[in-house]
This record gives sequence, C-alpha cells and structure tokens, in this order.
Amino acid sequence: MGGWCRGCGARPVGRHRDDAGHHQEAGDDVGGAHRLAQVLPLTHVVAVSRALVRGQPSWHTVGHAAVVLGCAAAAMALAARLLRRRLQI
Repeated sequence: MGGWCRGCGARPVGRHRDDAGHHQEAGDDVGGAHRLAQVLPLTHVVAVSRALVRGQPSWHTVGHAAVVLGCAAAAMALAARLLRRRLQI
C-alpha cells in the first residue's frame, strides 16, 4: 500500500501525522481544541486500544494506560467521597 496511510487508509499527500496519529496539513497551527483533546481520558483510551489492536504496544502505550488508570482512580475517589457525604457516614 505504498503512499497510503497504514493507520487510517487515507492518502497523506501534503500531510503529516502528529504524535497522536492525527493528520494535519503541513504548517497548520495546533489549536486550543486539539490541546484540550489531549488531556481528555478518551484520547488515551483510544491510543491504548489502537496500539493493542495493531499489535504494536510501546512505552507510550504504558504511559497512556497510566493516565487512564489515574483518571479512573480519581473518579472512584470522588464518587466515594460524594456517596459518603450523601449518606452522611
């Protein structure tokens, strides 16, 4: 498949892939929405699942998994605190 993107099947003419695997036009400025998306947990879940489906896990995958587990732990702690407050235990 010479010339075609192995990740999404698009023909990346005049484009490159950034660190997260998204296509960008050469010279495009990364906007605020893209920066915000990098902090959301779903971005990290997608990165982990893509690496595992492709069979190419790396140390970046471990980092993404750590972020997902950290977010899950924080959400569980917040939920437990709110439940205790509601039940007044």
